[in-house]
Amino acid sequence: MNSNISKYVSIASYVLMGISALAAILFYSGAITENLFLIWAYLLFFIATAATLAFSFVRIFSSAKSAKRGLISLGILVVLVFIAWLIASPEIPQFPGVNDFNLTPAISRYVGTVLVVTYILAISAIGSMLYASIKNMLS
Repeated sequence: MNSNISKYVSIASYVLMGISALAAILFYSGAITENLFLIWAYLLFFIATAATLAFSFVRIFSSAKSAKRGLISLGILVVLVFIAWLIASPEIPQFPGVNDFNLTPAISRYVGTVLVVTYILAISAIGSMLYASIKNMLS
């Protein structure tokens, strides 16, 4: 069954790649406008997102152990985002040109939340790499 799915995914990716190459040639030759080219890019983005989510859910829920680990990871991520949201400030920063961005306190808090989550994940990734390196050196 897995080889059949792999075969269909491979065929679909080659078809999409061929259509993309044709669209690029038509775009650069002036036969189609950038609007059509952008619509194709959005369509590819949504196809990739849907395929990634679908295969992830199938993989996560293929066994009870995977589902448990996946749900724990998702729960940790939700808690992390909530903590970052609590830390983030709704205060609008003051800098030259700030009025051009139409910032609201909600947008400011959202941006702050994303930044805090990014910082926490980056520090966690660096820390885990250092831990693994030190553990390998000591063993």
